[in-house]
Amino acid sequence: MKKYLPLCLVLAACGPSPQNSETKWAHSSAERSWGTIPALLDYLDLGFKTNYDKLRVCVQGSESFQGSALLFETKLSYAAWLKASGQGTEASWDRFEFESQDICEPGDTSFGSVVIVESENKGSADRDPGEGFAKATVSCQKSGFSMRCSSGSTTYGWGGPAAIGYSYRTPSRWESISNRSPASVRLSPYVRWRSLESDLLEQKGLTEGDRKSKLELYRGLVAKAETVSYSELLDFMKGLSDSKLIAVADGSFQKLMQDFQKSGATTLNQEYTPTATGLHVLLHEIGHQFGMDHADNPSRDAETGIVVDGEQRGSQWVTSEASMAYGKPFLYLTADDQDGALDLGQKTLAFLKTKR
Repeated sequence: MKKYLPLCLVLAACGPSPQNSETKWAHSSAERSWGTIPALLDYLDLGFKTNYDKLRVCVQGSESFQGSALLFETKLSYAAWLKASGQGTEASWDRFEFESQDICEPGDTSFGSVVIVESENKGSADRDPGEGFAKATVSCQKSGFSMRCSSGSTTYGWGGPAAIGYSYRTPSRWESISNRSPASVRLSPYVRWRSLESDLLEQKGLTEGDRKSKLELYRGLVAKAETVSYSELLDFMKGLSDSKLIAVADGSFQKLMQDFQKSGATTLNQEYTPTATGLHVLLHEIGHQFGMDHADNPSRDAETGIVVDGEQRGSQWVTSEASMAYGKPFLYLTADDQDGALDLGQKTLAFLKTKR
């Protein structure tokens, strides 16, 4: 089953990283990154007049992924990308304010970002929770001793930067910045979301001692999700990175095929609910808020990092070794993710300085 985690705004990508020519990545150009999370922070640091003084993040959960676990994993994702972008100071982290709410609206400009785990039972007059998503389907046919099955593509999430307006006396110098629409992340209401705790319980590559220590640490940090510190978030993410954790695979599709194979039916056409680990999709979609493009399938006009051992398509280098790729469901940011975020963060800051 192929899973798509698309970007809702079109982003370009940028040039090679000065840090490591062997890493691969794709991100938006600095000139088109006005609404990324790094840019929103840069406006404050550079002293632009803004209609915000904090980067408020609204967090809405669903029946399967909510409360302190969702809040902690959302903070964990932002902390990881913030550090990767080169803005990972306590002062920058202090500009964030996370608020769990029953309903978050993507058009609420009092927030710099909204993170919504959509629910079929939780919408609003202005938003259909299922918009942009479709239920997963499986189709199978038997003919003699052979069987053929297929599934439709499943959109797990959408993510993109904010819409920003600016005023100026001359085009080369901006005077004030206004948030017209917050950066957004939406996760599908047609997925059963698994918390990191549930994923850790099913991980097969961990020793029992490592599993126990990670679970104890996770549960302790979730219990204080409202007050967890930036350093605690980074330390926990480092533990996931050191273990090179990949999300547990979903067996829903395989089970449907096996049940069909054992049945006397000759055809199967059915909707089903896949299971996915929320942290991986949060990392991917929040990466789009930070300006990252798809590392394995960048936009046509994207510039990408040069790589020694990667695949080249035309003038672009691509990689599947990133949370920003449609590849392995990484539960941490890879070297490719980090180098891309740092490169864009540096170029965005340099560009915005020319507008001050």
